[in-house]
Amino acid sequence: MIDEHETIQLIDIRTEFERSQSQIENSLHISFLDLEKTTTRIRKDCPVVLFCQHGNDSFFATLLLMNRHKLDNVYTLKGGMIAWLDAKKNSEILCK
Repeated sequence: MIDEHETIQLIDIRTEFERSQSQIENSLHISFLDLEKTTTRIRKDCPVVLFCQHGNDSFFATLLLMNRHKLDNVYTLKGGMIAWLDAKKNSEILCK
């Protein structure tokens, strides 16, 4: 579990096209296809949350980084960007 006040690294593994449609502020973009070539950009000093459009690719990317690259600080954003946007929309409705 990640503490709500903890510094995290958000990594968007979607395609450039998907990212152009919507993105989470301050997230780093590393496409799923480039992820293994760019592991040096993944922080080791804080939790890292990967996300894709629906959560499936980021789930497999998390397993890849945990098993092949021995990273134990990686997580998946459950439901991906779709869930993030839904939660954001619902919180805005509740706050009005």
